[in-house]
Amino acid sequence: MSSTLGLPAARFLHTLEIVAKEGKHLSYSWNSLFNQTIDVEWVVSLEQNPGCAEQLEAFVSRFGRMQDTMADKLFPRWLLALAEEPGSQIETLNRAERLGVLTSTERWLEPLRRV
Repeated sequence: MSSTLGLPAARFLHTLEIVAKEGKHLSYSWNSLFNQTIDVEWVVSLEQNPGCAEQLEAFVSRFGRMQDTMADKLFPRWLLALAEEPGSQIETLNRAERLGVLTSTERWLEPLRRV
């Protein structure tokens, strides 16, 4: 990272690199999992098929980790790099939506509401 960048911008860029790596891992899991036909029978057979269960677990884990990294670290550091003060997580997500980074805060939060 360039020494001419301010600390908030440098932290944001470092976090962006982390999210990019997480995205590569998530993409790998996505491709290996959704290369299969996932239906009710597939889900029912998970108990007898630990390999598929592990693929599902890897995907869910990587998805959650990347979403957490973005909401907890990337977006607030992005706002700081823009010389804005991040607020609560919902405020930060709403600000990201207003700036066009998220299409919808509501859709971002949907996976959390299903748990």
